[in-house]
Amino acid sequence: MEVQRTVSQCITSYPVDLASSVELIREEFPFLSPVINRAVGGSISVKLAVDLPIQEEGVLLSDLRKKNISVEGLREDTEGRVAIEDLAKKNIVICRESAPACWKWSDRTIYVAHSSYGNEPFYYQEHYQVLNILFEMHNACQTKHFLKLTHPKNRTSKLDFVRAFEGIEHNTVILTRNRLQMLSDKGKFHRNFNIYRTAYDDPELHFMHQQLMGHAYAIAKKYDVDFFPHAKKEAFHGTWVTKFEEGNDLHQRVREALYEILNEQLYAIADGDRSSLDAMLEKVRVAVGSREEWARLVMVNLNFFQGQYREYVQRENPKAVVNFLEVTRARPTCHEAARKVETGLLASLIQWIRG
Repeated sequence: MEVQRTVSQCITSYPVDLASSVELIREEFPFLSPVINRAVGGSISVKLAVDLPIQEEGVLLSDLRKKNISVEGLREDTEGRVAIEDLAKKNIVICRESAPACWKWSDRTIYVAHSSYGNEPFYYQEHYQVLNILFEMHNACQTKHFLKLTHPKNRTSKLDFVRAFEGIEHNTVILTRNRLQMLSDKGKFHRNFNIYRTAYDDPELHFMHQQLMGHAYAIAKKYDVDFFPHAKKEAFHGTWVTKFEEGNDLHQRVREALYEILNEQLYAIADGDRSSLDAMLEKVRVAVGSREEWARLVMVNLNFFQGQYREYVQRENPKAVVNFLEVTRARPTCHEAARKVETGLLASLIQWIRG
């Protein structure tokens, strides 16, 4: 079996560990290939990012085996090491694993972190791979938008930049969600692994949610470090009523509470069960009654978000509407197993965002 596969004019190569996932996506969504080709101006590759200690330009073959990474065709030296150069030929990169996966338009490569699936039961691993690879393929489709936004001549304020960047990725979220659902309908992807089914359809609501998650703040840092390092530095406080400051413990508690509440709203929209949302809101109301400042700020910001959500509902007339200000006693109908899986999928991403 070859460790490096040639796929098509779109994806030139990928490691054997990701073979079944890449081939599934290629077979089910062949129309993505020409879109990516046009967007990036050529073909792309998929590489596996693995975090292992480097010893004299190599890594121990035994360490690769411990992670169940394919070692077929790899030669070890007298010290049991495999050369990094030989691994690169197999589309395996030894580096720090940060995000579960990322698209780097500078070298037209999708990097998939081994930790994004390697610690999961074998029968779940392909789901995690498909989730991340498909998301980054959709990001690759939008390369021209990313390049235009980050071009020095198009520099905007940090707030406008972060909002636009999140807007591009919101398109990716919606596309990925819809196409994972298509795979689920065919029995080729389990619905529980589609973390994007609990995402706001409206880009501005999504932007506010991403601020609470920390993703927007990570993009704001890239604005300073990667894209416009010579621009005048300006703080990013987001668009909520409270201008959240990093390092402020009170603000951090408010952000975390709001993030959990918005997550529960999204679960309620997706599953038709708002019992967990109501229980969380009740805790906040009790804390408000005890004059706890964090709870007061949570309610102030929730009322603001409710106004934004109401505008979206009036404008788009969605099928499912879940307001914060009403309290129901509906019987639970959501699937806790599904929520557990989705929470686990998000955990590594949140850990990366928060450093």
